[in-house]
Amino acid sequence: MKYSTHGKWRKSSYSTQEGGACVELADLGEALGVRDSTDPHGPILRFGRDAMAGLLTHIKSGKLAWRKSSYTSQEGGTCVELADLDAAVGVRDSTDPHGPVLRFGREAVAGLLGRIKSGELDR
Repeated sequence: MKYSTHGKWRKSSYSTQEGGACVELADLGEALGVRDSTDPHGPILRFGRDAMAGLLTHIKSGKLAWRKSSYTSQEGGTCVELADLDAAVGVRDSTDPHGPVLRFGREAVAGLLGRIKSGELDR
């Protein structure tokens, strides 16, 4: 099935005037699109409206228990944090705890972790 990528893209309010590393959102009709603001021709994540509303509710509640990746050093470093979002997993930049959060289904995360552990994605 081919999905629409056309819509009016809006940068996150956390994005700087210079662009910065942030996300853009668009109404794609059947879903809400999220993409990297520094790569407008790159991949697009699609979220159902209910999924996005649930994610925003969790973020605004401040009740998420974020866990840093085991690859994050004691000094912090550039890495990711994960949180349980009921039926999904939230992912955010560990250096920007108030920045954007991506939401992925549990099966998608489990599949990705399996591919990483097997070495399938090594270059």
